Amino acid sequence: MDKTGLATLLVGIVLLIVGVVLMWYWLPQFIQVLLGGIGIVLAVAGLCGIVLGYLMIKE
Repeated sequence: MDKTGLATLLVGIVLLIVGVVLMWYWLPQFIQVLLGGIGIVLAVAGLCGIVLGYLMIKE
């Protein structure tokens, strides 16, 4: 393994550990962000469905 790969691996492990600790520390806010993201995805999917349905009805 070369030095760049080893450095990338170590940085990745550190970032993973820090991310998990911060997610655990701010768990309620993290859950709210996930729910908000799901809401945004559903809203965009609904908008796409409306546009697709409008285009299908128009033809």
